[in-house]
Amino acid sequence: ELRRIHTEVQNRNKVKSKNRTKLRAIMVLGGKCVVCGISDPRVLQVNHLNGGGAKEIRSTSDTSLSIYRGIYKGTRTTKDIDLRCANCNILYEYERGKRKWLLTTSTIQ
Repeated sequence: ELRRIHTEVQNRNKVKSKNRTKLRAIMVLGGKCVVCGISDPRVLQVNHLNGGGAKEIRSTSDTSLSIYRGIYKGTRTTKDIDLRCANCNILYEYERGKRKWLLTTSTIQ
């Protein structure tokens, strides 16, 4: 039982640390979506203006956390990224042609 509690506390502390890192990066990037202005950190994401986000994450050792860490420490440039909510970020991908939407309201009738 004690081991289970210890593991739960460790996991909770890890999540808090990741959230703290993300919040610091969010503040560096302006603290809100550049399109709609929402400031809820749970939905804010780093948007790579020229694409390449997945490639950057694959090239780092610990997923997007290292990107956030680099942003708030100033070791990662912010010239090619901005901050968007999840909705505005995916719409940006559609507008750039990175994602395809093949349905219309008439095709589902």
